[in-house]
Amino acid sequence: MSEVIVEEIELLEVLEVAEQGPPGPPGASESSPVMAYVGGVLARVDYASGSYKLMTYTSGLLTQVDYVRGSATARKTLTYNPDGSLASVTESNL
Repeated sequence: MSEVIVEEIELLEVLEVAEQGPPGPPGASESSPVMAYVGGVLARVDYASGSYKLMTYTSGLLTQVDYVRGSATARKTLTYNPDGSLASVTESNL
């Protein structure tokens, strides 16, 4: 028999509802993700195309996601309020 772990579910407040942006070009979606965890948190996702995402955490909070496709890197930087709620997400191309 398998052991089932039940975690407490936290109620999250919706900060903003926005329309989804336009879809990417045909064939732009990634396939066959392989996820790597370090210390119980998602650290990297590798795709069949050779692209990958690297996650950075600070004090247990996700603070940066780098999406590397060939020689291009798109970075999302996440900041948090003192109470730990998400304050902002900024995007840049490196």
